[in-house]
Parts: sequence; C-alpha cells; structure tokens
Amino acid sequence: MNMKSATLTTIVVMVGLVFVSNQAAAGPQAFVTPGPNKNIIGFTPDPNTLRIPDLFRKQQNEPSCVQATDNPGDIFCAVNDCRASDWPEVQGDCWIGVAQSRDFGETWTSRLAPGYRLHPHSIGMGFAADPAVTEIPGNSPGLMLLTYIASFRDSDEGVIAVQRFIQSPREDGEPYLPVDGPPTIMSTGSEGRFHDKVASIFIVNEVDPQSSTPETIVAEGIAGPIFLDRVDGVHVVAYSVFTGNGTAVKILTQRSIDGGQTYTKAKKVSNELNTVTGVHLTYIPGKGISLTYRRSRDSNEPDAIVQVFSSNLARTWSKTETVFEVCPHDQQASGSTARMFTFPWGADDGERFWVFSADKVDPVSGERIATLGQCTQVPGAPPGTYPGVPRIVGMSSLDGKNWVGSVGTPDEPFTLDFNGGVGYQFFPFAQGVKNRIDIAWWDTREEDEALRPRPAGELPLIYD
Repeated sequence: MNMKSATLTTIVVMVGLVFVSNQAAAGPQAFVTPGPNKNIIGFTPDPNTLRIPDLFRKQQNEPSCVQATDNPGDIFCAVNDCRASDWPEVQGDCWIGVAQSRDFGETWTSRLAPGYRLHPHSIGMGFAADPAVTEIPGNSPGLMLLTYIASFRDSDEGVIAVQRFIQSPREDGEPYLPVDGPPTIMSTGSEGRFHDKVASIFIVNEVDPQSSTPETIVAEGIAGPIFLDRVDGVHVVAYSVFTGNGTAVKILTQRSIDGGQTYTKAKKVSNELNTVTGVHLTYIPGKGISLTYRRSRDSNEPDAIVQVFSSNLARTWSKTETVFEVCPHDQQASGSTARMFTFPWGADDGERFWVFSADKVDPVSGERIATLGQCTQVPGAPPGTYPGVPRIVGMSSLDGKNWVGSVGTPDEPFTLDFNGGVGYQFFPFAQGVKNRIDIAWWDTREEDEALRPRPAGELPLIYD
C-alpha cells in the first residue's frame, strides 16, 4: 500500500467562506515527495540497563510522535512495541516503546517505556498499547506526557497510565528521560470495563501563556534533581470504555492542571447507547476543544462521525451532534486482510476545525453511499460489509459547532480525491498550520491498478 498525501491551501481552507460568497473552490494540490524511509527503532543506549533493546526484531506499530517546540531537531515517538513478547522475564507480551531523535529524524534511539514487568516501577499489567504523546512546551527543560492503556489478555482489568519524560540536561544520548518513579494511574478499569483508544492534548494557560509553576524532578540515570518552571496549562485525555452492557461503549474525559501528576474524575461525554470509539481531540485558542468520534450503527441510529464541544477547557461538554453520516469501511484481520476500522481524524489551521474520515462512495459516480441511501449489508459477505469503495471525505467548521462541506453541497462532506473507482483509501492523518492543512492516507489504487488485467502494451495508471 502507498501513503498518499494532499495539501489544502488557503483557497480550500476558505471553503466555508467561499460558499457564503458563491465562489468556486480549488481542489487539493499535490504535496512534496517525501524523503527516504527511516527505521525509528534504532540502537538502545546502555543496553545493559532497563531500557531493553530490540534483540529479536519484533513488531512495532501505531506510532504517536511530537517534535519539540524549543528544539525542533528533537523528536519523541511512542509505539506499540512487541520486543519483549518472547522475553517472559521482561514482559512476555507487547509494551510501549519509545523512539527518539536529536537530528530531525536522521538517526534514532529506542527503548521500552517504564512500567513493564521487570522494571522497578512496574504497574503489574499483562500488556500495554495505544500510546498518545503530547508536549508541555515552553521553558527548558520541557516535558513530554506519554499516555497509554495497559491490561491483560484474558481480563478487562486494566489502567490508563501517564509516564512523564523530562528533557535531558545532557548534550548527547536520548533527548528525553523518564521521570523516576511509578507512572501516574489516571483511571482503573474492572471486569467488563475495558479501556481503549486514548487521545491526548496539552493546552497552555489561555489567560497568561507565560505563567509557570516551579517543580523539582528526579530523572532516570541522572544524579541529583532537575529544576524546571513547568508551563501552566491543562492536559486533556479522552478515551473509550467498554461498559460490559452488551456492545455499549462510552467516551470519557479527564484533565490535569499539574503537568500530569494528578487527574480529575472521569466525565462521560457521549450519550449513545451503542458502540462509540476512535476519539480525536482538536483545540483552537479562544474557541475551544472539538472532540470527534465514530458512532457505530444500531437499530435506531446510522454510522456517523459525531462530535462534542467544550469552550471551557474540558470542564463541561456540549450534547452530541452528528457531523456527517458514513458508510464505513470496517474489516477484521484474517489470512488475507488487515484489521481496519473507520475512525475520524481532526485537525485545525488556526481558524477552522477540520474532520476527515474514510467513507464509501459509488465507484462510478463518486457519490457517497450514505447520501444515496444504499449503505446496506452486502448479501453473502462478512458482517459489516457495505457496497462502494472507501475514499477520504471531510468537513470544516469556524466555531466547532456548525460544519460545512464543499461549495456545491455545504451540508455534505467533500471527497478529497475520488479519481475513479480503483483501489481503497483509508486511515487519514491530518496536521494543520496557519491557513494550511496537510492530509495523508493509506491508498491501494496503484497496487490494484497494477494487478488489473489489461491488453498487451497498456501501462498501468499512476495516481498522484
């Protein structure tokens, strides 16, 4: 599969305003060609310590990465990491791996995050997954907050943990080191209440962005304390919880105002009675936090990308609103298929909130199956199989409450890149800067086109 990308420039970013003035909007522009791949699972400094090297070349996936604000050459990533899955004295299952670079991603180091079975500050769980990394920016030394779930394969008992990493005072080696001591346990599950899909953001104090709180920290492998003025703000964490009531899942949020050391009680923000998951958080200063997630269909409601909004830093949330209905592309793993589900991805350009998702469209016309009213189970196919091909669609909002699509159909999501009915598009990822949104997604069109029977001498199409 190829990773495709596009850029929504200022013209497209203004699509909602253009609709008001009845002008035409330009389509997505091609993004620059990416550089060569780099393996972020690099060497492990001091492999005889409890950092744990990747001796068996095991699987890693689902990365979450942050580029440091004060030193953009420093990159901090966390991944699902199975390096200790065949190493029972260390963990015997997958844990969270940490990969870091000091040179803009040219070279990397990697290790296991603290908390695994062998670690002196073990949290006693069978496995860990779903990492989400966010930065407390500003004053040096800075902090990275790594949030993840941990549980057991044969039990729903588990936790959501937060491991703090502080910027290293050394000029070489890993740019961030774990704060010594056990991870913060912000939520504890029980039988029938399994945690899943963590999302995390840090919001600097809106009233006084320069305000800070002194803190003394002891870091792993550093003799003596490290003194910092921690930038004030709120760490907001959202996650799914399987409630044990059939397939019902709820979205909960918690917040910390002391840099990830303590958290408020969980607040339920979803009102559905069916499965909801795939949570994503987006924030614009002066406007608020948009929390989007996927609602799965039941006898009363269709599949949809839905949202709640907070204008007071996650103290309270609005009622659930539907952003747009989707005909999902969901499939389980098998000998010939990868496990994938339709989840939203949010981003902002400083002015507008954006939400993107995979959605089934008609392979000939490009119209969304949800709009055509044809999102019904394909006879004889595996459960949850619906007609059409998945394409990336999206909508945007100036206030996080009222959403618009394209100029011609403001109440409908726009399709980013239809380009015929060949192949699949799924798993969107978006990142915003001022007046610009960059979107990437998995794309199988070139592979599917290459496999299509064709007359002798006809070359396969290349999709840009």
